[in-house]
Amino acid sequence: MKVNYSDHSLRRMKQRGISPLTVEHIINSGDEQHIGKGCKILFLNKKNRNFIPPYMNKEDFKRIQKQLTSFVVFSEENQCVITVAHRYKRIKR
Repeated sequence: MKVNYSDHSLRRMKQRGISPLTVEHIINSGDEQHIGKGCKILFLNKKNRNFIPPYMNKEDFKRIQKQLTSFVVFSEENQCVITVAHRYKRIKR
């Protein structure tokens, strides 16, 4: 899947040390929670954090494994990533 990034999300990814490979993995394999205004949060739960998807090799997965606690705010209207951040607290459902 081709991922579109806003300028803001690219800046935040660089500041926070989150790779595009991590963001794509979260978008493809993550759980989602709608937060309103046409946006949703995508994240990986504990069970899915250790799952290596078939489209990724083990070396790439080991490289991004520490970044998998991040979350992505995704716009459904524009089909682009709005921002990316590390998750320090539990996401309430």
